[in-house]
Amino acid sequence: MLGLLPTLSLTHYAVALAVFALLYYATSLVRSNPSPLPPGPKGHWLIGNLLDMPRSVDRNLLARWKRTYGDMVYLKAFGYSILILNSPQAINDLLDKRGNIYSDRPVFVMAGELMGLGKSMGLINYGPEYKYLRKLTQHALNPDAPPHTPHDFSNQLRLTIGRVVLAITYGLSVETADSEYIADAELTMTLVDKSTVPGAYLVDVFPWLRHLPRWLPFTTFLAEGVFGHRQIYNFVTRPFEHVKREIAAGTAPPSFVADLLADNEAMQGGASEYDVEDGIKWAAGTMYGGGVETSFATVLTFFILMAQHPEEQARAQAELDGLVGHDRLARVQDRERLPYVRALITEVMRWHVVTPIGIARRTATDDVYMGYHIPKDTVVIPNSWGLSQLDNQQGPLHEFKPERFLDDIDSPMNPADYVFGYGRRICPGKALAENTLFLIIANTLLLFPSPHPRPARSRGRQDARRRTVLGVPRQLPGEVCVRD
Repeated sequence: MLGLLPTLSLTHYAVALAVFALLYYATSLVRSNPSPLPPGPKGHWLIGNLLDMPRSVDRNLLARWKRTYGDMVYLKAFGYSILILNSPQAINDLLDKRGNIYSDRPVFVMAGELMGLGKSMGLINYGPEYKYLRKLTQHALNPDAPPHTPHDFSNQLRLTIGRVVLAITYGLSVETADSEYIADAELTMTLVDKSTVPGAYLVDVFPWLRHLPRWLPFTTFLAEGVFGHRQIYNFVTRPFEHVKREIAAGTAPPSFVADLLADNEAMQGGASEYDVEDGIKWAAGTMYGGGVETSFATVLTFFILMAQHPEEQARAQAELDGLVGHDRLARVQDRERLPYVRALITEVMRWHVVTPIGIARRTATDDVYMGYHIPKDTVVIPNSWGLSQLDNQQGPLHEFKPERFLDDIDSPMNPADYVFGYGRRICPGKALAENTLFLIIANTLLLFPSPHPRPARSRGRQDARRRTVLGVPRQLPGEVCVRD
């Protein structure tokens, strides 16, 4: 019968159907999402905000967007949405108070699938598997857990911190900064750092790209994925298998891994997606990888700042001399009686935020906040660096001033409230990290004078930072010797 209709009528019929479908879709969209999307850069009519999405942590861009659009900035391209949170209220309201919606991770195709990091505690979604891995880490990471060449100081510092974390996690002892375990941690965290910036790889926006053959042009990310997968596997597996061999030989020292492998209750408590050994292996790898590089970045920042601010160092040393003296080292119990030292450490953490945007979250369902619609599967980025730049009455924020925290050490903007993450995914090693940082920095102040600075092009903050998820400072511009 339709074949008997004139061509013009068929055309009208098709157009009418298309218009009806579009009207129905638009009406249903308005009906289901009456709230507008959050503000953000105007996208191109075809590709949306694809060209606006930062490929690295660009602090200047984040600051400009915050000034222009406010507490929330929204970008979208081809169904891939990003929401940047710029205020403590928005971060607290969403990541903390609405943890049931904002605790999942995005699908990082590059880091999770191609590089094989999908089972790590940092990247899995919030659920039984995450809770199981977190429960395992609590075995070692608790508030009372003790931390078991001048020209090459940064390597020596990484070695020192690596020893602490290796001893706690695997019971391993290393002697050189180029030990395979220390080197593996540095390289692995470099790979993870780059591959967990939302939008850094197009394959995260267009997952189908992972199926392209590797001989095609512009597919070097596939080779990076193969290399990263091999590196991350070795990083997680090698020290774990070492502990198992030592257990079999009866020579394993106490450690997180050895204790859990011997713990019958823990061995029977695996989550559905993990066998128990797999869970312990990934929990240990997450502890070690995150623990070494973040602590190293903070302590190296401290040395850089002390080379530039001898007066602040002298004041902290005088406080330590008055309380601790020269007959012993500083202890964790001294921390509450050293207000200036605590303020100095806090200002170090603010001046250089080690995780300026952290690892992004993903919305589990649609949500509405402050009158704005936030779609399901939106990638949510907390701008932690932006929190460090909020107005303060104690002087310009680019300056290093421990005094700004002398009276406000427990204020809502204490960096300890944002450098360790938020809500249900807050770092389980926060208390151990704070104690370890205090012991390293306080005893460094007690034992060493100010580093002797070498000539540098600039004393500005930008010289010390890298534009990545994990901001490890550049080399120390000076030499270190023992205090008289």
